[in-house]
Amino acid sequence: MEEMNSLDVYYAVEELKSLQGGKIQKIYQRDRRLRIQVYAQGDNYDLILEPGKIYVSRYDRKGPKRPPNFCMFLRKHLRNEIIREVKQHKFDRIVEIHTEDSVLVSELFGKGNFVLVDRDGKIIQPLEVQKWSERKIAKGEKYKYPPPGKDPRRLGSREFGRFIDTDREIVRKMARDLNLGGRWAEEACHRADVEKSKIGEELNDAEVTKLRRSVTSLFKKSLDPGIYLQNSEKIAAVPFPLKKFGDMSFKGYDTFNRALDDYFSEMEKEEVEEEVEEKKEEELSKVRRIKEEQEEAEEKWSEKQGESEERANLIYENYSLVDDILNGIQKAMNSDIPWKEIKERINEEDTPQARAVKEIREDEGTVVVEVEGKEIELDFRESVEENAESFYETKKKADDKLEKIKEKKKEIIQEEKSLKEKEKEEFTEEEKERAKPREKIKVREEEGWYKKYRWFRTSEDFLVVAGKNADQNEELVKKKTEKDDIVLHAEVEGSPFAVIKTEDREVTPLAIREASEFCASFSKAWARGLGNVDVYWVRPEQVSKDAPSGEYIGKGSFMIKGEKNYLRKTELKISIGVELDRQDNEIRVLNGSTQSVRKKADYFVSLNPGNTDKSELAKQVVRKLAEKSAPEDRRFVKRIDEEQIKPLIPPGGGILVG
Repeated sequence: MEEMNSLDVYYAVEELKSLQGGKIQKIYQRDRRLRIQVYAQGDNYDLILEPGKIYVSRYDRKGPKRPPNFCMFLRKHLRNEIIREVKQHKFDRIVEIHTEDSVLVSELFGKGNFVLVDRDGKIIQPLEVQKWSERKIAKGEKYKYPPPGKDPRRLGSREFGRFIDTDREIVRKMARDLNLGGRWAEEACHRADVEKSKIGEELNDAEVTKLRRSVTSLFKKSLDPGIYLQNSEKIAAVPFPLKKFGDMSFKGYDTFNRALDDYFSEMEKEEVEEEVEEKKEEELSKVRRIKEEQEEAEEKWSEKQGESEERANLIYENYSLVDDILNGIQKAMNSDIPWKEIKERINEEDTPQARAVKEIREDEGTVVVEVEGKEIELDFRESVEENAESFYETKKKADDKLEKIKEKKKEIIQEEKSLKEKEKEEFTEEEKERAKPREKIKVREEEGWYKKYRWFRTSEDFLVVAGKNADQNEELVKKKTEKDDIVLHAEVEGSPFAVIKTEDREVTPLAIREASEFCASFSKAWARGLGNVDVYWVRPEQVSKDAPSGEYIGKGSFMIKGEKNYLRKTELKISIGVELDRQDNEIRVLNGSTQSVRKKADYFVSLNPGNTDKSELAKQVVRKLAEKSAPEDRRFVKRIDEEQIKPLIPPGGGILVG
């Protein structure tokens, strides 16, 4: 089972209808694969779409560092959109995801394509421009479906009889012309007890009837999904058991998408391992090429090193000869003797000096002399010592180069050794993440009446609830506060009312202190950049809506009767952390007083009032939590979304303090 056929898509899409009403949160693209993260029914789902495949995955996959342009385009148009409908077009491998203003058409046949279409059917943007004689996929064009095949659900008895009356084998006819694919066409033959290799026109009426009923039954089965295995190898993911596989080992799943996920994720792992091995070989080839280049450079500079030292030594060993040649040329130059004449005189002389001169290149200032069988290029404008020193400098340069080459060679040899020793899964962090998809981490959310308010639990597990606005302040104090609870308020305009729910426990000074920090931090004192503020607490019976004569108490405001219990100079500070449940693969994002978050969270950060806006601060919080986490926990922390952090930050932004 390399890919899904139309019947597989049919059953997968039936389950994917559960995503209807969900919100598209994120979109990722790698090559021709889309991963769309949808929040539906209180959980996150990753919808995988690629040629021949569509399913919901519970495995985390690392997105590319740089999203492709088409992915960015989809994010712009589809992010935060609500999915209105998920449907299969007729009986084709075409799936449509409908939102309010557009439709994402996924063509899963062939090499595949993704086409974003507006409500009028006009193409907004395709992944790839494609042209056929009967249709064109391009921006601005009217979207046209490919020519449809026959839909087996729509064939009556007579029409099916005419369809199957052919000179072709029935299994091939149904596989291609009914879009069933080979596996389901064979299954239909098995269920009808008709030999699959029979020629259609040779079937009798009874066999045609049984075959049609068999095809129809494929659409009426109750799901019992699973994966067939042969010698532990996964053969096929199916929505229900098939007769054609007989007694082959069958592993059941609760949903067809779950079976598809396990089947294709295993295939994906194998594909990525092959990619990693290829990449490893590419890296090794690159290292070997560099190694060869370094060896060539070493040979070149070793030769230059030896030659330079040898020539410098020869110059000094034949000092008089070289000095006579240089002085003779310089004297002739100073006498304004033409170069032609100088060369003629040297050629005519029969002296050791004249015989040693092999060539003069006056334009370069060079004379080539032969000393003890070696030709040496000298600068006739320089002295013997300067010429010798020039060769010694070249030798020194060669020494330096060779030293660097040797160091580089050591590094290259070590790198080559390390690459050879690495396992496929260890090759790179990114490929490791792709090759070993892991169970998706769930973000656990607390359930309770207080969820719509601001809330946290103290280090002693007292529930503290605060209003987000005047309406919530009013509701919280009047309807949710009981006689033994504690009510808090910051001595500043724009403070929420906060309530400690005692729940038949004796409230402690520590709980009051932690609640006062929470109340102060979510007051307007935070946006004003104050470092601390006074907070008081009272009993519920001291809180009243009874205003003095002639005065009016607005919504969310109350009169306080009797003595207030003050906590002076309460620091404005809030902490955000993450609690990990490694066994159940869950995380919980927390906020509250520093003491409470420190006790409950595996990793946390703290915030003070500041000028960094909420969006940027949320990003910083996520990054800092990831930095603080151990390598084995980083995958949990990376599951946190910035949008989950923003509501936990007091209005007005802030600054990260640790």
